Amino acid sequence: MKKRLFWSLTVILSIVFIYSGSQVYRALDVYGSEENTHSALLGMKPAMGETPADGADKSGMGVANDADKPGMGVANGGADNGWIAGIKAINPDTVGWITIPGTKVDYPIVMSRDNEEYLHTDIYGNKSPSGSIFVDCACDGDFGGFNTIIYGHHMNNGSMFGTIKYFRDKTFFDANRTGTVTLPDRAFTLYIFAFLSVEPGDPVIYDTISADGEGVSEYIAYVKARAERFRDVDLSASDHIVTLSTCTNGPGDKRMALLAKLCAFD
Repeated sequence: MKKRLFWSLTVILSIVFIYSGSQVYRALDVYGSEENTHSALLGMKPAMGETPADGADKSGMGVANDADKPGMGVANGGADNGWIAGIKAINPDTVGWITIPGTKVDYPIVMSRDNEEYLHTDIYGNKSPSGSIFVDCACDGDFGGFNTIIYGHHMNNGSMFGTIKYFRDKTFFDANRTGTVTLPDRAFTLYIFAFLSVEPGDPVIYDTISADGEGVSEYIAYVKARAERFRDVDLSASDHIVTLSTCTNGPGDKRMALLAKLCAFD
């Protein structure tokens, strides 16, 4: 009886070991594949006259010397528009590139006719659990709407949008204030003003409709009341914001949202 029990436990433990090993191998394979893809893409990253470094405030970035007072409006300039041809040859759905210094966010952005295609498809069109960084199909691909929503998976190794969670930390949030979005013909500074944990269908954070003056005031009040991190920002109905969204990978299936205003890149 004891011998039979011993062998039964041995078989069970062996199965568990083999299964666990296969899962670890699969995870490493996924991460390795994503890293290889990302490394290749970084060689095609758009060149800028100057990009934000470590979230520091730079003169001529479209952000005022007082980092809490972002420059207003959106303007042409700053981007080397020759970069887009190479990536569009790989994937014509590419609409831009996003970089958030201090994080691993440094990726091309794609956009499809739905929000399913790039959940599990990389920029080369291959099936991949890490998917791609993509714009909500209800938004304008030229970032011309009031709220452009960009999605990315929260990968455990920090790739894709896995490092957005850094902004939950007050020290990191205070020190890292800007990023960049580069389109085929222009570049913008992202002035980061809020970090929140929200429900997947939050009716305000995930609203892509252009706001009027009163709506903007209500939007800011809504964000400020719910944000884990927030700094003052001047917004009008003619301005544009970007919402970076990813899963929390925690209980409750909530989303992390990082909000930023588009400012001129001079």
